[in-house]
Formats: sequence, structure tokens, C-alpha cells
Amino acid sequence: MSLIENPQKKSLDQKLFAVGMVLAFIGLLLPSFSFPDWVKGGTSNVLSAAAALNQPGFAYNATFIVVFWLAALSGIAVFLLSHSLIGEILVWFIGAGFGLAATITLPKYLEVAPVVGYASIGSYLACIGWTLALVAWVIGASKVKQAGIRKEI
Repeated sequence: MSLIENPQKKSLDQKLFAVGMVLAFIGLLLPSFSFPDWVKGGTSNVLSAAAALNQPGFAYNATFIVVFWLAALSGIAVFLLSHSLIGEILVWFIGAGFGLAATITLPKYLEVAPVVGYASIGSYLACIGWTLALVAWVIGASKVKQAGIRKEI
């Protein structure tokens, strides 16, 4: 038996979770943020945003952004290596928590009060992917609950 499980044996909700995580991963590599022009290049993806925010006093923002991106990558790995619903939601919550923390703790000097005011196409794609992954997990969890109820009857 190989380390990577056969994707054809996966359920539709697990495949949708993986598609959501791939969309989030790709979205964060596309231009995702529109910083003011004086912040190293203006529009940036997750890696250049982390580099721009890696300054004394704000380095935690760079960490939050990179962990959010790595959580999307981990979601893809969970799909390929496991069939655990717990692993999927754990990865989703870790990524969502760090993404929310990155948004809340943005430095005030960036002047990006409305969150959607600095979002670009990559941010929207990442948000769609993250939402699709959550919906797919909820569908998968409801199937498990229904199967448990059927066994009891």
C-alpha cells in the first residue's frame, strides 16, 4: 500500500475540500493585496506581503500570513495522505484563525480600514476556496452523522 491514498476512492465532499484548498493556495500566490505604493511594490501575493510586513514590531503579521498559506498546503496534504474529517477541520480552523489574526492585526500605517478595500483577485479566490472547503467538510460531517444514526436504528 502506498503512502498516498487513491484519490478515486475519495468521496465527493473530500474532493471538494481539496479543490477548495487548492483554490486558496493558488489565490494566495496570485496578487492578493493592494498595499499603498510606498510599501515595496503596491500589489503583492502572500510571500511579498510577508516580506513587506517582516519589520520590527510587525513580524507576527508576516508569520500569520505565511501560516495561513501553509494551512492551505496542509489541507491538500491531508486530502492526499488521509481520509480523516478531523484532520480536515483542524487544518481549516488553523488556517482560518491565522488568516483572521493576520487581517485583524494589520499595521495601522497601511491605512486599509475596510478589509475588502485592499483585497485583490487572489484574496477573493482564497476566500472562495476556504468557504468551499468548509462547506465540503460540513457535508462530509453530516454524512458521518447520518450513518451513525442509521446504525442506531
